[in-house]
Amino acid sequence: MADPRVRLYGYVTGEGSFTQVTRGMHRALDAAGEKAALCPLDFEDEYAVLGGFDAPISLNIGAPSGLMQAHRRGSHKSHWLLLAPNGETLPTGFIETLLLPSGVLPNGLLTGGLLAPSAWAASVLRRVVPELVPIVIAPHGVTREVHYLAPELRDVVRKGYREEKFRVLHMTSSETERKGTKLLLRAWKEAKCGGQLPEQAKLYVVMNPLHTSKVKWWCADFGLTAADIEIRPGLAESHEGIAALYSAMHAVCQPSRGEGFGLVPLEALACGVPVIATACTGHAEYLGSRPPGALIVEHGPSGSMDDFPGSRAPTVTAEAIQYALGVAYSHWEGLASGAEQNADALRAEWSWENKNGPAIRRMIQEVEKHGN
Repeated sequence: MADPRVRLYGYVTGEGSFTQVTRGMHRALDAAGEKAALCPLDFEDEYAVLGGFDAPISLNIGAPSGLMQAHRRGSHKSHWLLLAPNGETLPTGFIETLLLPSGVLPNGLLTGGLLAPSAWAASVLRRVVPELVPIVIAPHGVTREVHYLAPELRDVVRKGYREEKFRVLHMTSSETERKGTKLLLRAWKEAKCGGQLPEQAKLYVVMNPLHTSKVKWWCADFGLTAADIEIRPGLAESHEGIAALYSAMHAVCQPSRGEGFGLVPLEALACGVPVIATACTGHAEYLGSRPPGALIVEHGPSGSMDDFPGSRAPTVTAEAIQYALGVAYSHWEGLASGAEQNADALRAEWSWENKNGPAIRRMIQEVEKHGN
């Protein structure tokens, strides 16, 4: 068998999206027999034996700064970046900076191409990326050992539903508009006041601890109390309890305006848990087909967003989220049954190995075609 051709540059600490994607691509490259080594970008270990310095391809997960490290640490000929835009536009000059030649790097930082996690993300990139730069769609995925059905917890959740309790999880890494968190809080308050949700319904917001203060201010503005909402720090815990976290909930709600892919709803469905989510941008990669257990929050036309100057994404209203929450509660038993029955097939279809094997082969074909 030929030597592995890809050295992976990624993240290994915490449970943020970069780490999850690094872990997934690590599995996919291993399964394809193409992982020369993993080089961590988030810490230095002088005793680590990394290897793979002479692999012809470097693949960097998420952060363009890692491209420079790949140039410095290895003798790679083709440098690739997995890039996930979260809106319909990119910051001015972003792509140009990656391709800009210099005395040190005459061909720029990005000498290979881009991996995009969804067809939508690829379309955004193609608007600003020169045609000669290849773009390969490499979807995110789920891991069977991490995302699985926990029947004993689902039985407890069913009992809670009969007692008119309704536990909904929302996960976010920031407080920006694109995540829909503020709109969800407003919708939650109105749904409880309007009787679409029972009195004992509770929203659990698991988020980056750096941003909890702003969410607490929003809760105060909307009159949400500890009986309505619980805020938990997250995104830095072990992945070992993720199935238990999802499975203890009646539903997961992610009304995002913009996602390069959006892992949370897919992971929830893989655990047999219903989702309430938008099917626009990256979510459309797997929610566009309306899989069993998914209730779609309707979105509107493109509008401005607070990510950066000029940022745009589809619009979402609190009223649309409120309506979806009410339908999810009244039709929960059918949604839960559909999600649980489809979970095994979804895990098989959306495994990292299954979804990214073709992408890895396509990336290598592009490298060979260009003589790198």
